[in-house]
Amino acid sequence: MVLLAVLPFLLVSSFAIAGAFQRGGAGSPEDAVTNFIEAAADQDALAVVSAMDPTELRIFKPITTKAADKFGGLDFGGTDGADDESNSSVTVRVRGLKVSPVELRPGVARVDVVAGTLVVRTDSEELPFELGGSSEPGAGSGPRTEEVDLATLVADATEDSSRSTYLVALERGGRWYVSIAATAAEYAREASGYAFTPGLDPSAGGAASADEAITSFVSSLPGTDLRATVGLLAPGTYRVLYDYVGVIETWMHGDGASEFGPLTVLGVFGGAPEGDYYCADYYCDDYSYDVDADDPRVAGVTVTVKDLVTSKDDLGDGLIRVTLQSFGVTVTDREGDEETVTYADRCVTGSDGERECLDEESTSFRFPDPAIVVAEAGGRYYVDPLATVVDYVGQMLDQVGDADIACLQALIDADTASDYDESERLAETAELICEAAPLGQLLDD
Repeated sequence: MVLLAVLPFLLVSSFAIAGAFQRGGAGSPEDAVTNFIEAAADQDALAVVSAMDPTELRIFKPITTKAADKFGGLDFGGTDGADDESNSSVTVRVRGLKVSPVELRPGVARVDVVAGTLVVRTDSEELPFELGGSSEPGAGSGPRTEEVDLATLVADATEDSSRSTYLVALERGGRWYVSIAATAAEYAREASGYAFTPGLDPSAGGAASADEAITSFVSSLPGTDLRATVGLLAPGTYRVLYDYVGVIETWMHGDGASEFGPLTVLGVFGGAPEGDYYCADYYCDDYSYDVDADDPRVAGVTVTVKDLVTSKDDLGDGLIRVTLQSFGVTVTDREGDEETVTYADRCVTGSDGERECLDEESTSFRFPDPAIVVAEAGGRYYVDPLATVVDYVGQMLDQVGDADIACLQALIDADTASDYDESERLAETAELICEAAPLGQLLDD
């Protein structure tokens, strides 16, 4: 099962993220990047996470703590031996690493890798069969070593000799951390050919209340004012969007600097005019119908949230769970036609009167009530979509009980059995145990 295969990794990540909030960072951007690369090569999850921007990780803290508490007692059998085998069959080292920082703006630095070699050694005779190793001892090709020039890694991958390999580091409270989000954004900006333009000041955004933040955010989604939408996102989690909103606007409106200019309409806002052909991609066999973000056909669609009734729970760290008890959403197209969907009592009712309700079977997991997590900062309120997903998963984890843990342990025992007959016997036992567990029923579904 995929779940069993990734569960040990998820547990290690959970402990790493939970522990990263008590330490981490470096005194300079070059040290932050060096620590990150060396830790990644050493497969040291704790060191990797401690070198990363804590504001990008903080929303994961509750769920990682829950995961560690819930699943930390699971016994994966030969896990320790498997780790030893993995460490002996695959080794990764960085040799001659040299980096050079370039300040992009105050508190933000691009750290170029100017030299360094990634050395990967694999031994197919020791590598587990599932990972490409030999099925029998002595049948493999033996040790194999590959080297990758880190300085030219991106240039080689993009076939563009002008591209350099770098990571972006941010300063937080006097310490420097690697930011994956800022690194991805800078690579995208560089690839687009657009110059960096001043972004949006987070203090200028937000809403006066949590409910207003939600209604304003939903209403802004079909609009053409990107800054209005970004200004309602939690600045801690989405600071990179605040910084790069000017670049994204240039891309949306187009200035001829990139092949990705005008916004391609995918039919969501009514598609191309009658008789024209459009497709859901930037490239088509015929042609795509490109539309500028200022086109009235895009701006003509509105979404309005009505009669919103909520309850609120303080999640700590400036986060608030806003549970949606009832509301209505009306979508109006550019011709003035309306479609309204209402929600109440855990049921959704469409304009046609069709009603669908959340599953309430007592023998399985109860799906949480719909909720949106809102962040409070400086007396203003912002929507946090990623924290919303994490909170939803966390509420599901809260329902994991002893019967579910017993089910998982039985499945792990069957999966890690030493021989086929033992595995089949344990699998039958696991099936019986999981029949009485809500998680087992959910996995079976």
